[in-house]
Amino acid sequence: MRNDRKRRCAVAAAALAALLAGCQAAPQASQETAAGDVSAVDDGADLTLWTRLAADSSLGQLVNRYNATHRNQVKLTTVPGDSYLQKVGIAAGSKALPDLLATDVTHASGLASKNVLLDLTRRVNSLPYRDKLAPGPLTASTVDRKLYAVPTVVDVSALFYNKVLYEKAGLDPDRPPTTLAEEVQQAAEIHAIGEGIAGSYFAGNCPGCNMFAGWPSIWADGEEPLSEDGTTARLESASSRAWMDAWQRMYADGVVPKKAREETGATWTVGFQDGTVGLQRFGALGYATLKQNDKLRIGVTAIPGADGERSAFVGGDVLGISATSAKARQAWDFVKWTTSQKAQVDVVAKSGALPVRTDLADNRYSATDPNVVTLNKLVATGHTPSSTAFGQVFTDANGPWHKLFRDAVFSGADAAALAEDNSAITAALQIGG
Repeated sequence: MRNDRKRRCAVAAAALAALLAGCQAAPQASQETAAGDVSAVDDGADLTLWTRLAADSSLGQLVNRYNATHRNQVKLTTVPGDSYLQKVGIAAGSKALPDLLATDVTHASGLASKNVLLDLTRRVNSLPYRDKLAPGPLTASTVDRKLYAVPTVVDVSALFYNKVLYEKAGLDPDRPPTTLAEEVQQAAEIHAIGEGIAGSYFAGNCPGCNMFAGWPSIWADGEEPLSEDGTTARLESASSRAWMDAWQRMYADGVVPKKAREETGATWTVGFQDGTVGLQRFGALGYATLKQNDKLRIGVTAIPGADGERSAFVGGDVLGISATSAKARQAWDFVKWTTSQKAQVDVVAKSGALPVRTDLADNRYSATDPNVVTLNKLVATGHTPSSTAFGQVFTDANGPWHKLFRDAVFSGADAAALAEDNSAITAALQIGG
């Protein structure tokens, strides 16, 4: 099973690499696009949308609501995540892209750099709430100061903890960790309960999971994992080592179960749901699947760094219009509507998902759960990394980032070894970009 997962990741990475290397011809802008018309039109057009998200996701619900209330009709096609980029690459080369593309935010700049997505700068800047859209995904969807997509499904990483186990360990359930040292110490005290209780847990064989959960500690310390242009890695820095050293200590001491080494993310939050894990970093989408009970009472806080500051990774998917669409004005009508207050509150927030607008963080639906309000607010302050070669470098199980992480956490690699791994990541970013 693990080898099959690695094969699928390699296929997806190769697809993106081919697309970014220019193996697919860059599509030409449609005549309508070239005209620069930024109006939104609802005239009964049939629109096509490709996404890696399930039909019952918040994006799927937005499509259903839009179709029920507009003349335009959007046909949603869900493409398996492992083959999404390959399908897009082939369609780009044959000029057969759909009208709309929803993609992982970390792939947005790569697609934009090869003219797969339409420049939406003027359209998005015309929105009266433009500055309230989640800033991280906007930054990650910007290439050469041009904006190519807007956030459509937001996920944000945080540190979740079980207040039942805090009380059982003699810890204050209202005082979660504010530093890496406190995170390690509190996890150790919870593990000391015994009874099969783990202090913490992570997905050691899931490169994307560990980036999503770990990089906020780097940002919390005021450092960046990548250079501003996304071509140079800085993952051998003191802040990066501090976070990975903390996880290495918890793993070596048995505070984190040995099975974490092979965890692919498929059962990432099962132990936390069962009430057998004290504190764990994961995302808002994971939180939405959990059910609190007499063994699990959940608290949430931002992810700490070494020095007392905290941060978050803002991930999810962004929505753009393909550069070859002949229905850009109609497609923009859908994109614009998805960011409206009515759509974000009455569809997204009502479903339990996070709004993509920071001014809607505290709405009538999130107000029923203080944890959701906290997660919503992290969207405004969290970070989203960007690189045109992001996919094959940071989400591939055979990629250089995964090697650096596993060398640090499971092998206790020294500074020289991590510097060598970091150089391999930089080389991959520069080749892929």
